[in-house]
Amino acid sequence: MFNRTEAEERRYLEAIVGKLHQALKEMDDKVSSTYEAVIEAKKYLWDNAAALDPAERAANRVDVSLTIDLGEKAIAKRRRVQKLLQSPYFG
Repeated sequence: MFNRTEAEERRYLEAIVGKLHQALKEMDDKVSSTYEAVIEAKKYLWDNAAALDPAERAANRVDVSLTIDLGEKAIAKRRRVQKLLQSPYFG
């Protein structure tokens, strides 16, 4: 996209930076909710370890592992967006 004037380019830059900040906020929320989900799942496992059969324990551990993986991916994506905020122009 080419803007004809500096004012148009500045407005475009502001729009892009705004979108990056919004994406960063959404990722922060996702990381936070993932963290809370992992804590709750681990607490459930700890509190109910004696009552769970081995298959349930294994399924819950897999669920925790998958949730942790999801959170790690969200953190990596968040880092990329933070890097984009430092330099929203690439050329």
